[in-house]
Amino acid sequence: PLECRVRFRNAWRWLSWSISVDTRSPESLYYAVAHDITGRKLVEQALTTEATFRRAIEDSISTGLRVIDNDGRITYVNRALCQILGYPAEELVGQLPPYPYWIPEEYDLNMAHLNMTIAGGAPPSGIQTRARRKDGRIIDVRLYLSPLIDDQGQQAGWMASATDITEPNRIRAELEAAHERFNTVLNQLDAAVSVVSPPPPAVPLAGAAQAPSTGPEPTLMFCNYHYHRLFGDDINGHLALLRGWPVADSWVGEEVYIADVDRWFEVRTQQIRWVDGQVAQLLVATDITALRPIRERQRQQEEQLQQTSRLVTMGEMASSIAHELNQPLAAISNYATGLIRRMQPGSPAPVDNARIAEPLDKIARQAQRAASVIQRVRDFVRRQTAEQRDISVDEILTEALALAEIAAKRYGVAITIDVAPDLPRLSADRILIEQVLLNLLKNAIDAMRGQNHAALTLRVNTTGESVVFSVADQGPGIADEMKHRVFEPFFTTKNEGMGMGLNICRTIIESHAGRLWVEDNKPRGTVFRFTLPVNREGAADAEGTKEAENAGDTGRAG
Repeated sequence: PLECRVRFRNAWRWLSWSISVDTRSPESLYYAVAHDITGRKLVEQALTTEATFRRAIEDSISTGLRVIDNDGRITYVNRALCQILGYPAEELVGQLPPYPYWIPEEYDLNMAHLNMTIAGGAPPSGIQTRARRKDGRIIDVRLYLSPLIDDQGQQAGWMASATDITEPNRIRAELEAAHERFNTVLNQLDAAVSVVSPPPPAVPLAGAAQAPSTGPEPTLMFCNYHYHRLFGDDINGHLALLRGWPVADSWVGEEVYIADVDRWFEVRTQQIRWVDGQVAQLLVATDITALRPIRERQRQQEEQLQQTSRLVTMGEMASSIAHELNQPLAAISNYATGLIRRMQPGSPAPVDNARIAEPLDKIARQAQRAASVIQRVRDFVRRQTAEQRDISVDEILTEALALAEIAAKRYGVAITIDVAPDLPRLSADRILIEQVLLNLLKNAIDAMRGQNHAALTLRVNTTGESVVFSVADQGPGIADEMKHRVFEPFFTTKNEGMGMGLNICRTIIESHAGRLWVEDNKPRGTVFRFTLPVNREGAADAEGTKEAENAGDTGRAG
């Protein structure tokens, strides 16, 4: 038959022509019969379009598709499966097991999977297996299987969707290995580590009211082996270690005693983002029970060293102090001798009761002068417990300068004091800071001993969060190569020095969260500077007291 398309009454029609020859006729007549096949052609075109569309969909998806019949013969594969396995479709379609991509060593396993599939026992979660690509590379594949039903409602085979999961498996294995290493490290730490989400509210100290909790209850999200051994899987261990801390980060170690386990811990907390994105609180509690006695002995040794340093400082200033005491003592002796002579019989200038008060008053004033020097020395060198408290700069300067001026007066050193107004208050141990300042002042005086017109300058000012003390001399200065050594233990440029003064000074300043350093004093000499942090709480209290006093004055004026 011959098929063609013709135009009939403004419409195109498909005709199928059958042509025959009448051989009985002498003229060889031809007969043609046309059948209208337009309807059939339209159906064929629709089927072709639908098949092309389906093939385009199957070839465009990234999931591999495979169809096997009830005997296990591959009847269809899409382009994605060919790309996953590296085989062309013609090398797969028609194959019976074992399939070309099966790994020979895993034949029994793959055959068991195939039999399970044909028997209808494939799990809904799919089957993870391995396949060998045509290039020999082994890949991980996950198969999801479902029955293939034909248009008659009969099962014609099994459809499998295949996904290459080699890279996700590699990433998952690396993450699991990293997680295992992380857990191993955490469990080997001699510290209890716990994570709680959300961060618990502050636990009130004894006597304080408990604020009502409005958010969700904190949950223990993670704990390491050391925490588990001490507190189990209970959040109460985490809460007990907080000891009324605020919710904010506190990565500065705080020593906490837990009576239930009879241990001391150094506790640090920090807010973090947990794996699910929620805000959580990380707590690290290091067991310091064994270190407590060592730290206590170290603290006592540091106090003894500071005490020894103060005694050495006074010993080095002994001659100056003796000189300072000699003046009031000599005056007392002179006044007393003169008074005794005038009281003796036959004195050319006999004393009367009206005039005896003046020399006695002078003796008393000189005695008080000597007593004040002795009291300052006694206060400076006496042993006492270290105590940081809210103090003013003037409290530090008064006593340190009173002692330093004794040596300055003897060696002819003029002290200039430049103190900025309205300096903020400090939180410091007064005796220890006086020790630092006096040591620096004494070193500056010693550096200029024997010079003409020697001058020393003490400046105090503020730089925002700190108060800066500067002691500048006009001595010979310190060589650049020696500056980095002046704070080392036992390093000294003095014949009679121990080399511990500046080292102890730096230790004291750093224990107050400050800094001590040395610079050149242009054009001549050396400047030692140290900083102390401002006591913001003390400043706020002082400001509140001042405002209250002003308010009271205003009320009284009204």
